[in-house]
Amino acid sequence: MKKIVAAAEENGGSRLLDIGCSAGTLGAALSPRWTYHGCDISASAVAEAPRGRCVAWDLDQGLPPFDGELYGVITASGILEYIADVPRLLQAARSRLKPGGQLLVAYFNMRHTSRRGGDAFRHEHWKNDWSAAEFRTVLEQAGFHIDTTSFSTRGSVSAPDVRGEAAVLAAEAQQDWSVFRLDDIAHTLICTCTLSATAATEAPSVSVLLPAWNRLDLLATVLQGLIPQAQQQAAELIVVDDGSEPPVASLLAALGNPSCVTLLRHEKNAGRGAALNTGFAHAKGSVVIVCDSDSAPEPDFIADHLEFHRTHPELRATACGALAWGVDAGPFGRLLGARSNPRMENRSGPLPWTLWYTDNWSFKRAGFNADEMRFDLRYRAWGFEDLELGRRLAMGGASNTLLSTALGRHLKPASFEALRSCFRRSVPNMLLLASDAPSEWCVKDWIACGTMPAKALAAAEHFVEAHWHRLESLSSEHGDFEALLPTGLRELLATAVSDSVFRVGVAHGFAQLEPLRGAVEGDGRAGLLDLAPLSTACVLAGTLLGEEEASWEWMRAQVHALQREAGLLWISNCSSLSASLATLRLLMRPAPPFDKSSRFF
Repeated sequence: MKKIVAAAEENGGSRLLDIGCSAGTLGAALSPRWTYHGCDISASAVAEAPRGRCVAWDLDQGLPPFDGELYGVITASGILEYIADVPRLLQAARSRLKPGGQLLVAYFNMRHTSRRGGDAFRHEHWKNDWSAAEFRTVLEQAGFHIDTTSFSTRGSVSAPDVRGEAAVLAAEAQQDWSVFRLDDIAHTLICTCTLSATAATEAPSVSVLLPAWNRLDLLATVLQGLIPQAQQQAAELIVVDDGSEPPVASLLAALGNPSCVTLLRHEKNAGRGAALNTGFAHAKGSVVIVCDSDSAPEPDFIADHLEFHRTHPELRATACGALAWGVDAGPFGRLLGARSNPRMENRSGPLPWTLWYTDNWSFKRAGFNADEMRFDLRYRAWGFEDLELGRRLAMGGASNTLLSTALGRHLKPASFEALRSCFRRSVPNMLLLASDAPSEWCVKDWIACGTMPAKALAAAEHFVEAHWHRLESLSSEHGDFEALLPTGLRELLATAVSDSVFRVGVAHGFAQLEPLRGAVEGDGRAGLLDLAPLSTACVLAGTLLGEEEASWEWMRAQVHALQREAGLLWISNCSSLSASLATLRLLMRPAPPFDKSSRFF
């Protein structure tokens, strides 16, 4: 250990992760040039460590993320005996090492201990019984090359056994325990390791998860796109059948039961989140990709996700693949995009938690423990389960990047009525999110829709429906009219339609669940729709398509109808809308000829 520390400090210090840090004694002995992080299964021991440098952690679930950077040195001394899944922990350690980094492990030779003294010398919490030779094999199978080994007679890293490794291994092979003194309770094997040549260059292993419920016709298309990629990438493809009828097994049989596919089944439908939790628990790949069962992958789908993680080694960096239509989506789908959210269109890069979709998504398994990477099973209905997970992960330092690659093609077209119905059903989940995140301004804004009075809701619903029918009319007359609009206007129109459908759907959901309305405070004004963007965009679209007068005549009729139906509460909203439209009309009129003789004062 002293040699490793000295060599690293000659290069200006390094980063060290101490697995089984106890009270952080090793960190206290390092020079300030080191960045030291420690983790231990004992919360009481960690409580005595310097604040912020050590954490209590369930090491059977992997390693804590800390800041997501890689380490030059990782130590694990006096801890592996207590870990149930040592290979998994070593895989996690392997993913945290920099190229050329070193792992230092010290493991009690428990086979020798149990042979010498039986259970009398065995700690009640020890979970492994490997000999020194077997432990070397465990390290090698985890992808490590063992550079040096030594033995300590009393569990002390600083006191190697003078008899040497060869003598100890030979005695073990002959089961000759007489060569060891009785007080040598634990002959500790000390190894310094680096990544093996193959482990340092091999591609990450990958698991692809498909949650499935019914619609085997769509699932068949998705599987036909994924199976060849899984075979090429040596990926495991995990299909979680969430109570489908007929069962997914019948489809796999028709496809020849591909060997790369693992089928898991819930006898009763438990929801998408529960299906993905089951998949997460069974995934073994270092990278996990989620693909919904109605999103057909393009040929480079898996390779593109892996390329992101190769070029973004940060452990808590996740990726959201691109999504486009794989069917004729109609005017509504074309306008809003394949995720029915225009804010996800024509963009790439970091995403906020409010746009954290997991329909086409990937992450590194080593970056998250099992408790983090779980959907909240209270979210049974459609909606907001992705955002709840995304918010938790983002608060824990994770990032989500929207890619222009890793393309999936959505196979279920959206419609105005279907999307409004989905938002209506999502209200119970929205209230769950509000209870978890009461201070988030966006959540407050969403649930304010629940204060909309019944009369105002009916008027708003008629108003939004009339606008959508107007856009359908433009589509039937001009074909793909949205493609004819300037980019800025198309985005304004798409966002206005999306927001209006969302707010009307949510308000309708609150109206159907009358007992929930008391959970939302307000006099109703906060829930009013801002109708100006939708109306302005519709008028502009009609005008640019050559229907200026017809658009204005139609709009005047809609505003008058809204004023009649909505009542006093909406007067200010209607006035604001009328003012916006009047200003727009003034701006669109051609300027009068300039009269040089006119006076301004």
